Amino acid sequence: MRVCILYRMIPRGFSGRELEILGLYARGLTTKEISGKLHISCGIVLSHVNHASRKLGVSRRVDAIRICLQRHLIHR
Repeated sequence: MRVCILYRMIPRGFSGRELEILGLYARGLTTKEISGKLHISCGIVLSHVNHASRKLGVSRRVDAIRICLQRHLIHR
């Protein structure tokens, strides 16, 4: 399962990895599942989400996912 990221639309300052992780959350994966799939620690997964959320000006992961879905930056 690959997450579709529209790189041409990535806002300045975002990384592809941040959007990839948000996309995996949007598909219903847990932090632990994302960690295993990407071969990174749960702490790194959460760090990417926190950075992306901060860049979007929100404090909750669900809000960051919603914004990215609305802007078509990630897909389910």
